[in-house]
Amino acid sequence: MKRAFVYFCLLLISACSAGNGEGLDANGRPIGEGPDPTDEPTLANIQARIFTPICTQCHVGAAAPQGLRLDAANSFADLVGVPSREVGGLNRVEPFDPDNSYLFQKINGTASVGARMPLGGPPLPDEDIQLVRQWISDGALPTVASAGEASKVRGVQMHTNGDLQNVQITFSRQIDTTSVFPSSLSIVRSRDERFGNGDDSAVFDFTIVPAANAYALVVRLKRPDTLPGYYRLSFGDNLPTGIIDASGHMVEPYSVEFQIGPQ
Repeated sequence: MKRAFVYFCLLLISACSAGNGEGLDANGRPIGEGPDPTDEPTLANIQARIFTPICTQCHVGAAAPQGLRLDAANSFADLVGVPSREVGGLNRVEPFDPDNSYLFQKINGTASVGARMPLGGPPLPDEDIQLVRQWISDGALPTVASAGEASKVRGVQMHTNGDLQNVQITFSRQIDTTSVFPSSLSIVRSRDERFGNGDDSAVFDFTIVPAANAYALVVRLKRPDTLPGYYRLSFGDNLPTGIIDASGHMVEPYSVEFQIGPQ
């Protein structure tokens, strides 16, 4: 009897401890148990939960339907910014716009053409559908940036189009176009390549244009304001505003020099 009584008391103490809120965070979850990382809206999680185990039963290899391969090596390149072959005017994945992304329409059952995906199987669970929606809403990034990691310049191209001299800068990830202002950029002109005293600020305007799997910043210099000479375009260094990528990180400082006129 004494042993049973002691056991009862231990159960009572345990129940009281569990119910008094001790050991729980503000949301009622046990301290130390954070959110499930597989619920984060990343391409890696979508690949592991949806594309690889379900979609690659059909969408893999040279015979993949509509040429859409959803294995880990090809899913991003075949989805983001790629036009749908079934519905004109829609991309398979349109960054920041899930409702106008054909992939989301197909798994959500709202596509105007064909059957809901996965074909011949039950619809995806709602939490998986919302995972895809959130990934697209966040910009459909290929990877998640580490803390402090910034987008980098991937390439620079020069274009001459009539009276416009264009400098196209392509970034490694999508940039937040709302973060780009005239104060985000600096262009100076020099009479020679030394960029010494006497430099003049060049008059310029710019536009943002989409590029494959990223964004390109196109800076258009208007003539005759842009006289022959050496130019340096910079951003991120000692300027009033910076350029932010879609994951919220500041784009790394960068500058490029080019020449207009006789070379």
